Amino acid sequence: ILAAGCLLYFFALGAWGCVYSYTPEVYPTDVRGSGTGWASAFGRIGAFIAPFIVPVLYSSFGKDEGFILVFAVLAAAFALVALVILVFGRETKGISLADTSE
Repeated sequence: ILAAGCLLYFFALGAWGCVYSYTPEVYPTDVRGSGTGWASAFGRIGAFIAPFIVPVLYSSFGKDEGFILVFAVLAAAFALVALVILVFGRETKGISLADTSE
């Protein structure tokens, strides 16, 4: 269990580096800090709400089905976010920071 927890946090915390390097490049310079802060705040709201939703999902069905349902909902949410970024996200590779705000 300890090794699985270490791997989980290694990959989960590693993703934050991508989040905080990409989101500032999406916003114009004059609102870059506020935009990144708001994006982070909405993530924190989700982190607050999730512990209340997971037990409801888990207990709505049997033990095995509830376990699968929780991870299916998480996978669907991640897939939806990835699709939104794929469709609406801007590629910032090779572009100067000043050019991304235009």
